[in-house]
Amino acid sequence: MSHRTEGKAPNESSTREREYLLKKLSEVRKDCQWLLGLAAASVLGVVLKDNFGISMPRLRMTTLVISSIQVFVSMIGAVSWFEALIDPANEVAFLTRRLRRRYVLRNAAIFLLAVSFILIAVMGWNVSMPSK
Repeated sequence: MSHRTEGKAPNESSTREREYLLKKLSEVRKDCQWLLGLAAASVLGVVLKDNFGISMPRLRMTTLVISSIQVFVSMIGAVSWFEALIDPANEVAFLTRRLRRRYVLRNAAIFLLAVSFILIAVMGWNVSMPSK
């Protein structure tokens, strides 16, 4: 890191970049909040029903574990973290790194949610199949 950039006021393009990054961070944070609610209401609601998936206990437990991990990942992405003052010369780089991390969390939550839905579908399909 160069000491020449330290303490300088951001230029006009940095201000626009900062505003854009803050807007994107807010959007991705809301996505994570939505994924958190979706997992809690949909996946956990179905998996925790009394008889759903009872004939496949290992698959039911796997779905519950994956869904719980998804809830945790979504929660991390949905939380706003307190930050100390950032040097204006480094603010855009800092916000860019934070946005990348939040995108990773959001994408991981989407993937885990999809896996949970697939496992629920497998359990539901097994229940609807007639026994031989």
